[in-house]
Amino acid sequence: MTIHAIRRYGDRILGLKEALADLDDIEAVDAMIGMRVDVPAIRTWLAFYGGVGVRHGAVGVCRDGVGLVLKGGKVVTVLSRRGERRRRA
Repeated sequence: MTIHAIRRYGDRILGLKEALADLDDIEAVDAMIGMRVDVPAIRTWLAFYGGVGVRHGAVGVCRDGVGLVLKGGKVVTVLSRRGERRRRA
């Protein structure tokens, strides 16, 4: 997976978008570590589910409401519609 994917996980899944807004991807991941976010666990989760998708030739994977976009055998970004679903409910 890419650093960008980890950052987007923080932005979109953990709700850290505002806290990470003015940072590049490396700075954002460093900030997540500083906030005591379990970045190694995020890496493991993305690598596992992304790897399953890559092995099956997928361009994306959806797991637990989290969308993983795959390109070149890597998770390149993370998507979520969780907030959108909450607004509709």
